[in-house]
Amino acid sequence: MATSFLRLLTTTSVAIYAATLGAVVTEPPPVQTAKLPYTQTSVLHLLVHPDRYYNRNIRVSGYYLPSVGLTISKDEQLQYEFAAPLLDSASAFSGTECDQQWVVLEGHFLPVFAQEERTIQGRIIADRLTVMASDEVCWQRTEPVNLEQVGS
Repeated sequence: MATSFLRLLTTTSVAIYAATLGAVVTEPPPVQTAKLPYTQTSVLHLLVHPDRYYNRNIRVSGYYLPSVGLTISKDEQLQYEFAAPLLDSASAFSGTECDQQWVVLEGHFLPVFAQEERTIQGRIIADRLTVMASDEVCWQRTEPVNLEQVGS
């Protein structure tokens, strides 16, 4: 009697499990908006280990200072030492709400050949800057980057 009860219980459990799987499979998945996968990193990691981030989409935080770019220090002595290397000119972001603010930069990190030093150096092509305090986009790229000018 116990054996037939176990068979009935197992058969019923398998039927319920199969029915729930069928219900999940038949419903279409919800539509999601496409987002680029960004690797979270820091300015210090970009400076110390740039090769880890070459040709990757990155997200990095820091102060945007028009004369320096993205840095983690507002100190006049250290702001250049701790600055992330931006490919875009500083004038591209100046005059926006980004000035003097702690921002989140989303962009692409490219290896660029520096002819003067004869070395490969990483440069950020910014896609978007968002002010951290208000969570509002203060600058966003609207035109593609001319990659022919990157190597020169």
